[in-house]
Amino acid sequence: MMIIDFLHFSIIKLFRNKKNVFLMILYIICTIVLLCGLIFRDNFSNFIYNTITKNVGFRSIMVSPNFDMDDYGFSEIKKINHVVDVYNSNYDFVSVSSSFKSSTHDGYIDLNYGNTSTLPENIIGEKFNDESTGVAICPINFLPSSDAVNLFIDENKILNGYELLNTDFEITYFSHIYKNNKLIEKDKFSKKLKIIGLYDNNEVMNPSNTCYVSSKDIIEIKNATQILNEENSTVYGFVIIVDTKENVMQVVNELTNMGFYQPTIKNQIDTSITNIIILSSNILISVVMLATILLTVFYIKKKTTYIVKDIGFLKSCGYSKNEIILYNFLEAFIISIFSYIVGTAFSVTVFYVLKSTVLTSLIYSGFKLKLFFVDFAFVFAIVVLICSIINICYIYRITKKNVHELIGGDKI
Repeated sequence: MMIIDFLHFSIIKLFRNKKNVFLMILYIICTIVLLCGLIFRDNFSNFIYNTITKNVGFRSIMVSPNFDMDDYGFSEIKKINHVVDVYNSNYDFVSVSSSFKSSTHDGYIDLNYGNTSTLPENIIGEKFNDESTGVAICPINFLPSSDAVNLFIDENKILNGYELLNTDFEITYFSHIYKNNKLIEKDKFSKKLKIIGLYDNNEVMNPSNTCYVSSKDIIEIKNATQILNEENSTVYGFVIIVDTKENVMQVVNELTNMGFYQPTIKNQIDTSITNIIILSSNILISVVMLATILLTVFYIKKKTTYIVKDIGFLKSCGYSKNEIILYNFLEAFIISIFSYIVGTAFSVTVFYVLKSTVLTSLIYSGFKLKLFFVDFAFVFAIVVLICSIINICYIYRITKKNVHELIGGDKI
């Protein structure tokens, strides 16, 4: 008999048996749950990894001045291996109000210290140097508002950076004074900045209201916003930029050995929480994977109780062991592959619907949702390959018996 004939009979038998339909529904559910768990876990892990590796804050170290050293240790820090830049921590960043303020935007933006060690690698337009002034590099998807720190962002509030390129905006900031034990604004300052470059804030995991300005400008702004009636005796620490995240702890240890007090990594993630989330996902995936395999074993054992005589009849009619195995394999394979296709199609459809509607604002927070081929391959291996192999093993064990034992209906 030709394979096409076996396939034809397998399909006919497939839909005549209600138990097969029930098994397909269970396989579809297992496929959906497995894919959802894997997609969530891998996207979450990818987000955490990108946050740690792309954001310069995770390779930035904050350290207090060392009063026992000349220039408070600045010169010695610059000599440490893997340190690419050191600057006064007072000039790290500043939050200011801007002329983007409107009924939908509060206009607040963060200006980061920008130089060759802190600027994003990929910039559309121009870059600036330490001597530049009155220029800024802002996000392609720009949200000049304090809402930018939220995980879910209103897409309608995003400004197109390409339309803002080579245009000016104004920032406003104040000096402060203590009066009646209260800190109040005193002198108002304003400064025009021209957007000469754009960057993708998702690539460096910055909020979408973060622009870069030159060190000269940020020093000018920060000096203007100091508290006027306090003695200018504050000694600030340093921000140290390390070449890669992998070398951060080496630099931290060296700073400690040199006598600097408690050097601290600027940005850190609570790994205990992220590990719990990933572990929970792995447990869910493992449970569903095990349930799928056990479901297959239980079903095949139950099925063989009823098809023993059928196999014996086929053997008595002259069908070979391989033909009988092929016939039963095709039936199991069709069930699993059909379930996999339906479950995958449903999962992918739901993924893209959520991505383009409910979860679309996550894109502007750096949470890039995507599908991974390895997830689909993994689910295929569990639902289709392993389940089919289990079926072959049980059928092969039955076909080793003689016709008399099979037609006699002995339990296998």
